[in-house]
Amino acid sequence: MIIAKSKITSKKSGNGGYKSMWIYIPSKIYKNTSFPFKENEEVLIEIEDNSIIISKNDEKSKILKDFGIENATLPKLLEIKASVNKDRPFLYFKDQVFSFLDMNRRSNQIAHGIINIVNEFELKNPKIAVLMNNCPEYLFSWFGLAKAGCIFVPIDKSLKPDLIQHVLSNSDTEILILDYEFFAVFELVSQNLSRIKRVLIRNAPKDFNYSTLYQPFEALITSHIENPKINIHDQDPVGIQYTEGSTGKPKGVLYRNIVLGGINLGFELRELGLKKGSKIYCTGPLSHASTHFYTILPSLFYDNSVIITE
Repeated sequence: MIIAKSKITSKKSGNGGYKSMWIYIPSKIYKNTSFPFKENEEVLIEIEDNSIIISKNDEKSKILKDFGIENATLPKLLEIKASVNKDRPFLYFKDQVFSFLDMNRRSNQIAHGIINIVNEFELKNPKIAVLMNNCPEYLFSWFGLAKAGCIFVPIDKSLKPDLIQHVLSNSDTEILILDYEFFAVFELVSQNLSRIKRVLIRNAPKDFNYSTLYQPFEALITSHIENPKINIHDQDPVGIQYTEGSTGKPKGVLYRNIVLGGINLGFELRELGLKKGSKIYCTGPLSHASTHFYTILPSLFYDNSVIITE
């Protein structure tokens, strides 16, 4: 935060001598690269709690303000859009179609399953890693664990075993959701990951030997479709995104308010033709940040549909 002393002065203008108040902005402020306004730009001025708030008066700022910071959590966004859009299609995958309402309900089913595991092991806001191919269950899991108040750790399936181990260890992951395709990779490194208390496996063969540690993904899916009653705030951690590790080991970036980032980028996409009812064809991995910010979140906020591929 940059602070500088300023001054408010009065001036008279026009034949009628209309009096107006002017705010002097010192050079220390307006010459800073983070100063958001241009010369002669129209702004909004508000008074709140003995303070003056100056903000931009453009469409994007209005969208963000109208949405409200209190709604800027992934669970709240999904719940609002499910209520507004109901049966409007949101997700296409092969011959499957899921509406906004479907997305919320399916995510809730998984959220309640995650809450059961969290309570079983007496965990507090655990990190939950997801190592899966593109599929609807990936998004249900992401949204569901956000609704459960947990921290989402997406893992790039192209990482080598030692880097997957690094991500799981560095993030302090305690629950892992993975496709059976990657189970052998996990087995290679599991002896060094004693913190992990439960592994939920999707598409395991029928003769797979489940245990207390290894459970079927289906065990996560409950019959509860109602929104979990968990207080989640816009500044609560919601995800840890790791880099690709091209210049060393992957590095984690903690995300809190990812929703506002998605809204901002979605607004820029509208300049390229994105509008309500548009369909975005997504070929990228659901584990990548670019997919989250440029596809999933903007589509959710701006009432679009997403087509995902394996």
